[in-house]
Amino acid sequence: MTSEDSIKSLFQKTSEHSISPDSAKLYGYADNLAKARENEVLSQKTEHNVDKNNFIKAIAKKLFGRDWKPEVVTVESLKRKESAIGGSLFSTGRPNERIEFFNDNMRSWFFYQELTNASGNRHSTTLHYEVNPQGVLKVSTKNSLKCEYIIGQEYDNFMQATSLYYERVMKHLYKKDAVLDKTSK
Repeated sequence: MTSEDSIKSLFQKTSEHSISPDSAKLYGYADNLAKARENEVLSQKTEHNVDKNNFIKAIAKKLFGRDWKPEVVTVESLKRKESAIGGSLFSTGRPNERIEFFNDNMRSWFFYQELTNASGNRHSTTLHYEVNPQGVLKVSTKNSLKCEYIIGQEYDNFMQATSLYYERVMKHLYKKDAVLDKTSK
């Protein structure tokens, strides 16, 4: 089943319930990101033909003193790169902090923050944002935070972060314009 089929299936399953415009936008982002990842993985097959070229291997050996081996592109490696771009949206520049933010699939976005204190102990929080037709549900690894739909400023911040993430990932990683977002504010 293609990602386009999964969107259609999702819309059909929820036809009795209306889908919020923001949820539809998030589904669109996820669909376009999945297609970009798929295209990137498929395009490596043609790029790796260069690996068979002995002339390029010989030059790489001469210039760099080692054999040239192309990086294998996987969906997981692309998500790690996306996560770094997403984390830069929230970075405070503190050396003891690591932040990741990424789209995992059609319905899931993740925010991860890890802080290392002066003693070297690490404390982390993972927020899973699940996109539903009626809104965005937040689930946390912290027991003190309850599972609930986000609203108000938190919702606005999440929508802005996903929009910026989508634009930057498409532009900087996949070298494409974020066409879907041109109609949003």
